[in-house]
Amino acid sequence: MLNTPMPPAAVIAAGVPCMDVAALAALLGCAPHYVRHHVSKRPGFPQPVICISCKVCFWRTSDVLAWLNRSRVRGLRLADIDAPRLTVAGIADLLGCTPQHVADVLTKRADFPLPCIALSSRLRSWLYRDVLAWLGSSMQASVPPFMDAAAVATRLGCTRRHVTECLVRQADFPQPFLQASRRLRFWRTSDVQAWIAGRGRYE
Repeated sequence: MLNTPMPPAAVIAAGVPCMDVAALAALLGCAPHYVRHHVSKRPGFPQPVICISCKVCFWRTSDVLAWLNRSRVRGLRLADIDAPRLTVAGIADLLGCTPQHVADVLTKRADFPLPCIALSSRLRSWLYRDVLAWLGSSMQASVPPFMDAAAVATRLGCTRRHVTECLVRQADFPQPFLQASRRLRFWRTSDVQAWIAGRGRYE
C-alpha cells in the first residue's frame, strides 16, 4: 500500500508557499479534524499566517517542515512533500510480513531509515525511496536474503533474459516477494533454493 498524498492545496501568502488544513492532513496521514483539534494545538506548533476560522487556516510550509523536523526523523524538504510515502502497513505489504513485525522489529533496527513523519506510533510514514534504498543495501550482504533476476540467473548459470522470459512463466517457479515493476523484482533466496532442490535441474 503506497501512501501517496494528495497534492497539497497550497497558496502563496506574501510570496511564501503555505498549506491549508487539508494539505497538512494529507502530509501527516490523518483526518482534517485531527489537524484542527490536536496537531495545531501541540506545543511549539507554528502559528498560522492566515486564520479566518478553525476550518480556514494557512501555515507557512517552511514553518510546518521545521516543526516536523525537530524530532528524530528524516528531515523533509519542500521537494519531498509530494514524494510517495509508506506507513507501517505499507511497508508490511511491500515486504510480505505483518505490520507488527515492521513496528516491533524492522523499524527498531539501527540501519532502518528514519521516518519522515513521526507524530505518534500510528502517525508515522517513511519515504518510499528510503525504504527501497534500505532494501537494496540489505541485499549486499554476503548471504543476501533476496535475489533479483540477475542474481537468480547467476545462481542457475543462465541468462537474465532466460529468467525473466522463461523461468518466471513456469507454474512451479516461486513468486517474487516484491515486484515494483517488470524490471524491479525480487525473490526470497530460500524460495529459489527450494525450487532448485525440488527440480534438481541446475545442481
